[in-house]
Amino acid sequence: MRRWLAVGVGLAALLGSWTVA
Repeated sequence: MRRWLAVGVGLAALLGSWTVA
């Protein structure tokens, strides 16, 4: 379950960086 949390956080950070770029 914790793995999915890490994946979600990583995806959110990636999406955020993409939005800023």
